[in-house]
Amino acid sequence: GVGKSSLLTSFAHKIEADVVVLALVGERGREIRDYAQSILGDVGLSRTIVVASAADAPSTARSRCPLTAMRIAEWFRDRGSHVLVIMDSITRFAEAQREVAVMAGEFPSLRGFPASTPSQITKLAERAGPGIHGTGDITAILSVLVAGSDINEPVSDMLRGVLDGHILLDRTLAQRGHFPAVDLLASVSRALPKAA
Repeated sequence: GVGKSSLLTSFAHKIEADVVVLALVGERGREIRDYAQSILGDVGLSRTIVVASAADAPSTARSRCPLTAMRIAEWFRDRGSHVLVIMDSITRFAEAQREVAVMAGEFPSLRGFPASTPSQITKLAERAGPGIHGTGDITAILSVLVAGSDINEPVSDMLRGVLDGHILLDRTLAQRGHFPAVDLLASVSRALPKAA
């Protein structure tokens, strides 16, 4: 209810990119279809590849969805394209990865997540960026769902140290009808000082 889907849709429509790769992880099946057809529409779908794994899919499928999306993005990047990757959400990827790791015998240690979770998230995020000289690049927008608006929960904590910045959406602003509900003072960009 804070406008995350609307904000991600506007990115998919308006950010300059040759190709958009959208990974929908752990969404309800009917929402996947609705998002692709109604929200993205013909304009958005004309340049978007949707990779989805529904909420009722096995944890192995949900954990592979973002990896598959990133591999598709790398294929286009290596051929000179500017690719926008949108992943919704890394939280659901981490939860699926936790299920897979626990089934493989790992013990939850980091506030309920196994020790392998931070490295899996980092490996995924680090695949974005420029390719080797003469190829394209990947810009990644990774959404994080936080329980109880706790921005210090494990997954957001893991990502904060890896990414170039974050946009925090605030429920209080959304309840006042302020959209997008971006809390400017709590949002951070490490790239902004060099860009402005």
